[in-house]
Amino acid sequence: TAALAVNAYAITWKIDGASGELAQNMKLHLDGVDADATPATQNAAIDDAITAAARALGYYQLTWQSKRDNGNIVITVVPGPRVVYDNISLTLTGDGRREQPLLDAWQSTPLAKGNSLQHGDYEKFKRRVLEAARGIGYLDAKFAEHLIAVNTLKNTANVTLTLDTGPAFTINNIVVEGSRLDADLIQTLIPLKKGDRFRAENLATLYGGLFDSGYF
Repeated sequence: TAALAVNAYAITWKIDGASGELAQNMKLHLDGVDADATPATQNAAIDDAITAAARALGYYQLTWQSKRDNGNIVITVVPGPRVVYDNISLTLTGDGRREQPLLDAWQSTPLAKGNSLQHGDYEKFKRRVLEAARGIGYLDAKFAEHLIAVNTLKNTANVTLTLDTGPAFTINNIVVEGSRLDADLIQTLIPLKKGDRFRAENLATLYGGLFDSGYF
């Protein structure tokens, strides 16, 4: 059991029974509670803050109670069991489903049976695979399915994620503006051509090359 003191405007909070990332996440959420609100409004805001902070880390059975002491609010927390992943369904569809950079990102998932549910890690994984897909030209990549189903009786979560890459995009045209250089000379500085696969790293190389040329 650990205690954490939190200052939010004129309120001094004391949280008992939570430690580590749970205590820190509760701190972050409680920082938004309005010190000038009525007690009823504050209680509703405290409940929302604690529930959001706890569930983000898989604590769906957390209970709490509070008491006021000379302007301070003391919150006592019982975290309860943590939700763990049970069934994980991860599916790649679309033209890019066999692309190695995307497969590497897809296989780096932190979602595994028995691991604790963390919504932050789930969202980071989704962003990572989307960035991987879009970085190699699948600019319309999107999640056709994305669901976390929590069973609060069993304290388990089932995850369904289906990423549809869509088609790969190619370069149609390259226009360089803001230079008085001859068009033919500009073309010699551009390593890309119409019909090439769009790749974020190639675009970055193009920008860097034009900048390093000293003409831009």
